[in-house]
Amino acid sequence: MSTNPADDPKQKPPSVDEATIIHRRIEELDCKIQEQRKEDKDYKDRQLRFNKWLTIATIGLLITSVIGTGIAIYQSETAKTQADDFHAQMEATMPAIVNFFIGMSNHKVAISAENHGRFRAKKVGGKITITRQTLPDYRQIGQAISYDVVLRDLDGFPQGRQQTADNSFTKDFEIPGFTTKDMAAIMRMEQTLTVQATFSYDDGLGEIHESRQCVSFLWSPMMTNINGAGMAYRGFQECQQFAASLKTVEEWRKQQAKPSSPN
Repeated sequence: MSTNPADDPKQKPPSVDEATIIHRRIEELDCKIQEQRKEDKDYKDRQLRFNKWLTIATIGLLITSVIGTGIAIYQSETAKTQADDFHAQMEATMPAIVNFFIGMSNHKVAISAENHGRFRAKKVGGKITITRQTLPDYRQIGQAISYDVVLRDLDGFPQGRQQTADNSFTKDFEIPGFTTKDMAAIMRMEQTLTVQATFSYDDGLGEIHESRQCVSFLWSPMMTNINGAGMAYRGFQECQQFAASLKTVEEWRKQQAKPSSPN
């Protein structure tokens, strides 16, 4: 038996055409493999470039954010400093602002004035009229008495915001015929004292300010409700509110005068 492969029809070598086709197929496969490798390399390069620029952009945003935060903090501190400086400048140029108060001291009417501005208040004064009346019918007792209120100039309010003898002042005015018995009658709500006042002052910049007050004195007992909460009127009330305050006390008294209901 022959052992030469050339003699075996199944082991017949490929023809020239078949060899050419196979060679072309191999070349095509090799080209595709090379193209695929090139595409893979290009994709990896693009990813590396993208990641690189993404990292740079992230760092840039972080730096921008830090710088922006620093600028915002600086601007905030600058604005606060400017506001404080402006406030200090405004306070330094604030004209005189005088508040007037009416009170009682040792059976006398006390007039107080306080300057809360920075400029010296000039020509501080006014006029008051004192009238005594019975309650609850408001009959006048004796003659009304009037006084010219002449207070000295008041210095500006100090930077430390504490009242001193230089920017506040109090002056007392007699009530003719008013005695300890009359004060007791006021405390029993049988009398009242009404003060009508007109005040004025120069604010240090040449502008004159005027104000009016009308107050009546009311001294009531401590009024408690069913919950034990209490209140009392112990001083001057605005004239417009005096009648309502007096009515509140009278109604409370009536309630107290009613006999308690049996349990």
